[in-house]
Amino acid sequence: MSPLATTAFDGMLAVLIAWTAWQSVTSREVFRAVMLFVVFGLLLALAWLRLGAPDVALAEAAVGAGLTGVLFLESLGHLRRNKTVEPPETVAQSRLRRWAVGLPVVVAGGLLAMVALRLEPRVPGIAGLVVRHQGETGVSNPVTAVLLDFRSTDTLLEVVVLLLAVIATYGLVPHGPAHHGPRVRPPATPRPPRQPVLVWFVRRLAPLALLVGVYLWWVGSSAPGGAFQAAAVVAAVFALLRVSGMEAAPPPNARPMRLLMVAGSVAFVSQGLAMLAAGRVFLDLPETVAYGLIVSLEGVLAASLAACLIALVAGAPRPPRQSGERP
Repeated sequence: MSPLATTAFDGMLAVLIAWTAWQSVTSREVFRAVMLFVVFGLLLALAWLRLGAPDVALAEAAVGAGLTGVLFLESLGHLRRNKTVEPPETVAQSRLRRWAVGLPVVVAGGLLAMVALRLEPRVPGIAGLVVRHQGETGVSNPVTAVLLDFRSTDTLLEVVVLLLAVIATYGLVPHGPAHHGPRVRPPATPRPPRQPVLVWFVRRLAPLALLVGVYLWWVGSSAPGGAFQAAAVVAAVFALLRVSGMEAAPPPNARPMRLLMVAGSVAFVSQGLAMLAAGRVFLDLPETVAYGLIVSLEGVLAASLAACLIALVAGAPRPPRQSGERP
């Protein structure tokens, strides 16, 4: 494309991103807002591609648009199944809510714009530093080198945050006195009727998608991919199996799933402690074994993150109702 066409495309993409975000936030129909949010995530992924960041684009499309959209749709379905009557909002309350949300957003956006305009246009950044030391990691993908070696502490915190999100989600389940006592197997919930076309499609797509997940994990050391992208694809397979009414995975509160969810954080911290025991800095990998440690850790992280995402998609199990308890 010519420079003029490229500039026009980028400008149109920027306008579409801003318009979609605004429509998603201001939409009165929740389902429409969720769909616009998914479109917003896909447009952001396209923007990251235009900025030359395919790893971020892949993560945005898989996690930001795909799985987050599924979580929003699950939440919307739960709200519609458990609809409660609320008093209508007055005009004064509506205006106050809009100002309370809109004013901080406008102020933050203005401050970000001021900072962006004051940035030096030709700051070299750390790209050259990463390239010079990338050989010490044994991987040829600079993004993987940064995430799992140079700035691995940040990645560890991201893994822990996702685990804490799962714990917080399951912590919303009531655990009052009425729920103590011997465990009672909850009644089986009726499954949605299977749709033959959807089942046929999912049965053929699921194995291929799992292979794509494994490929993304393996290729992450040399090309766009990695643990987060692989986990998102595996969790998406679970979501498809769940929608089609087929058995997908053990219950998220089962012991194997719980162990798998914490395995990523435990493996990460164990690797750091091993480096400390060897007289090195926490998570500072030796050059001779860095490649093997990075690929192995990414494999554990992919499985652990997939378990966390599956648990979020499945939602926290509701406790069995006690006798006399209202539904």
